[in-house]
Amino acid sequence: MLQGVGWFVRAVTRLSDWLAELSALAVVALTAMVTIGVVMRYGFNAALTWADEISSYCLLAIAVLGLAHTLNAGAHIRIDVYTVRVKGRPRQWLGLGCYAAGVVFAGLLLLGCWARFQNFWQRNTVSFTDLHTPLYLPALLLLLGAGAFLLLMLGRTVEHLALMWLPAHTLHRLRLPVRPETRP
Repeated sequence: MLQGVGWFVRAVTRLSDWLAELSALAVVALTAMVTIGVVMRYGFNAALTWADEISSYCLLAIAVLGLAHTLNAGAHIRIDVYTVRVKGRPRQWLGLGCYAAGVVFAGLLLLGCWARFQNFWQRNTVSFTDLHTPLYLPALLLLLGAGAFLLLMLGRTVEHLALMWLPAHTLHRLRLPVRPETRP
């Protein structure tokens, strides 16, 4: 079972990297649409009616699809005023509490995204623009990003527990990284 923890975290990390690549493609698409929209509006006096809607979906993809990757890179905002002052076992317990709070947040985020997706799907809600985009499609982006974030947060929590309690030779066999919040 413990080998499954390492495998699970690596699999979700690969998923988060893939979603981050989709997020990067959304940045390129957003930049292209804004540039084309500006050129069309000011160069040819013709606005693109669909660009604002697609740009907002790209912005959504940029923010949500990168959640898990940002966690994996250690780039989420972290207030460590108290954690740097605590050493040893209390620091490990504090780190575990932070991961537990992250799991609760990610779970609530996923539940909210699921409720929105389900509402859009059941009512067949579409956008009010010329494209009439089914709104469950952008909600699907929310589900993907929030789901990957929750999976990685769960994996990190279990990984943190393993790092707190397992001997070093077992950790080496599992190929689990030692993170700063788990060091005694």
